[in-house]
Amino acid sequence: DFLQENNGFVDKIRQSLKKRDKDTAHRMAHTLKGVAGAIGASDLYLSTRELDEAFKNAEQETYRELIRKVETDLSTVITAIEQFFSTAGHDGDTPQTAEIDAEKLKPLLLELRKLLRAGDLDAEGVMKSIEKDMLRSKYADYYTRLGKHISNYRFDEAEKLLLELGYKIGVEWGDEK
Repeated sequence: DFLQENNGFVDKIRQSLKKRDKDTAHRMAHTLKGVAGAIGASDLYLSTRELDEAFKNAEQETYRELIRKVETDLSTVITAIEQFFSTAGHDGDTPQTAEIDAEKLKPLLLELRKLLRAGDLDAEGVMKSIEKDMLRSKYADYYTRLGKHISNYRFDEAEKLLLELGYKIGVEWGDEK
């Protein structure tokens, strides 16, 4: 769960740097960058990308400022997610109970599978297209796990999970293998 995993994220990065463990701080920033990209949090993605680059280039003088920017952008995303889940249901669907329209999602899921098989990060764009439907369904966990696999370049794992999801929601993959 994004909220649980990123609670205290900035404090953890700061603690790693205080311990002179730049590798852990860099890995954390890189991981959050991937997750932010997968969920379409563009401002957070951009700020974590800058921080990731600063770590790669050992630009220590920029860490403090970039970490503050990540902290602001992460806070915005967390607030938006919390608001979504607190207000979802105004149309009768509570979070994670909305029905999935398999026919509507099938073309997107087929495209996602092709991209995963090719190891193509454009898969993140397809993920953005299915985000709203998936996060409101009982399959939200699949969406989150798919995003993690993609952001960590584990395309084979993502494809396996996508196939499992497809079968659960009634997508017939046909000859698309």
